[in-house]
Amino acid sequence: MIETILSVLVAILSIALIVVVLMQDGKDQGLGALAGNADSYMNKTGKSGKNLAAASTKWIAAAWLILVLAMSCVQA
Repeated sequence: MIETILSVLVAILSIALIVVVLMQDGKDQGLGALAGNADSYMNKTGKSGKNLAAASTKWIAAAWLILVLAMSCVQA
C-alpha cells in the first residue's frame, strides 16, 4: 500500500520537475527555439518568475530525492 502511494507521488513529482525545468530559459532559449517562439513564458514574467522557477526546481528535486530514498528503504 505505502509502495503504491510513494510510486504515485514520485511519478507526479517527476512530471512536475520536467515541466518546471522545461519552462526555464536556457542559453539557447530551450524548447522555445524548437517551436520557433522567441518569447517564452518566463521572459514575460520577468526576474521574479525566474527566481520562482529556480526555487521551485530546487524544492521539487529535493522532495523527489527524499521520496525515492524512502521508496528504496520501504522496498528493502
